[in-house]
Amino acid sequence: MTTVETHGKFYHVIYSKNDKKWHVKEVNSNDVIVYNTKEAAIQKAVELVQDIKGEARHIVIHKEDGTIENIKKFHVFKTE
Repeated sequence: MTTVETHGKFYHVIYSKNDKKWHVKEVNSNDVIVYNTKEAAIQKAVELVQDIKGEARHIVIHKEDGTIENIKKFHVFKTE
């Protein structure tokens, strides 16, 4: 069985069949950022998670059919 982390911030990169564009959406948020290409959407998601401090961050990248292609994890490193 695969363990899925449930803490931290999650951003999904999802293809919308309605507008035929790629969307970046944070879980539990109504905000959506729209891009023409998947690459641009992924780049924006990476920028967003790099700005978050103090908690785990994840980008869930979907294929056009909606299935999960990849999950990128950005870990928190504690410094003293």
